[in-house]
This record gives sequence, structure tokens and C-alpha cells, in this order.
Amino acid sequence: MKRSLRSLIMAFVVACTAHALPAGVVIGASGDTSKPSQETSYSLVPFNGDDGFQINEAVGHNPNFGPWRKLLNNTRAMPIASGVNVPIQETLTNIGSSPWSDWHERVISRTNISQPNDSPGFLFRAGSLVVSADYGSGFVTLVQGVDYARVVVPYSGPPDPGNNGNWEAIDILLAPSRVIANDQRLRIEKQIFEVFGDGDVWRPGLENAAVLGQFPTVPEPGTAVIGAALTALLVRRRAR
Repeated sequence: MKRSLRSLIMAFVVACTAHALPAGVVIGASGDTSKPSQETSYSLVPFNGDDGFQINEAVGHNPNFGPWRKLLNNTRAMPIASGVNVPIQETLTNIGSSPWSDWHERVISRTNISQPNDSPGFLFRAGSLVVSADYGSGFVTLVQGVDYARVVVPYSGPPDPGNNGNWEAIDILLAPSRVIANDQRLRIEKQIFEVFGDGDVWRPGLENAAVLGQFPTVPEPGTAVIGAALTALLVRRRAR
């Protein structure tokens, strides 16, 4: 029997026992939620005329660690209202020996709307994702449905017009010709916001941080075929 989305999310949250690391060190991560997670935190910085998060890290796929936990800290003097988009730009260098075939991101933070932990505390803004990569001669923008397939988990909490249709998780499935090899860089840009309906805002302080779980995957037998099939499926859906 398939596990419910909620049980999968809660298992992800419970399994991510964190080991704090200073920013700028090498980070190991995998999708194995039974392993301990490494953790880093980030503050708002000036970004495209406003405040946002700019993250530059060296990451390696490492089966000894679970998903990498990122804490996004509101360091403004005032809260950020629900629904206000905050940009994130991540530049991730693959320092592992295996290429990345995929990249996965999920909001771990939970909040209460109708009952305890029934909603993610933050959401990725639908349509805000931009993916690019540097294969050795500068960044190029990757095209969804050609260079990668995008799979999202939509908001699953109690219905709310401000939350509905936005994303709890993003999976970026790279085409075989677009994998991220050693010393190559993946750049992911998107927006995040604090959810509506929980009677709260994005308050300053690390204890109120948006917590994300992220990890790369590396090719295994059959995954290239699956990835190509999924990309073809998404292209057909777009054509319709």
C-alpha cells in the first residue's frame, strides 16, 4: 500500500536529525532519510533591488548523510508578511566523483492551520523556478522539457486561495546530456513565501527560519531511461 503524502512528509521531517556546519564547507547529502543531515543557515542579503538569499556551496552526493537542511533566516528588523515573495539563488558545485542526474528540494517547516502540522510553513511560488548550469564556459539557462523535467508537489494543506497551487517540493530531473559532473555548477533560482491561514508571519530570528531539505541523486542502472521517458511525457503534456 502506498504511503500517504502526509506520512511521507512527516517521515522526511522526523528523519532529518541535523549536524550544524558553518557555511562554505563541503556538504554531503543523499535522499536516505535514515541518515543524519548536515545543516547550514543563511541570512538575507541585498538581491536584485530587494532582500533575498544567495547560497554558494560545494556539495557531494554522500550516502552517509541524509538530505541537507538549509535554514533561511529572516534577518530584517520586522516580520515578512504572509505571501510576500523572497528570492532564493543557489549556486551548487558538484565536488563528488559521480555526476548529478537530479536535484530535489522540499519544504520541511510545518505549521498549524486547522490542526497541528497540517500545512507546510512556507511554499515555493509556482512558476518562479529558473534552472541554469555552468559546464565549464559560463552559465546557460536550461529549458524545461528539453534539458530537464520539472516535477512538483503542490500544496496539500487546508484550502486557502493564497496557498493553493503553489509548491511544497520541486524535483529537477536532468536530461542525460545535462547532468552536473565533477566541478560543474547547478544554479537554481526561485521564490519562497510564508503561508496564509496560520495566523502568523515570517518573524525574525533563526527559530522562525524556513527549513528546506535538499539533495542530489546520481545515476543508477535504468535511471537514464526513466528520466528520458519522464521528459518525453512532460513534453507531450505541454504540446497538448
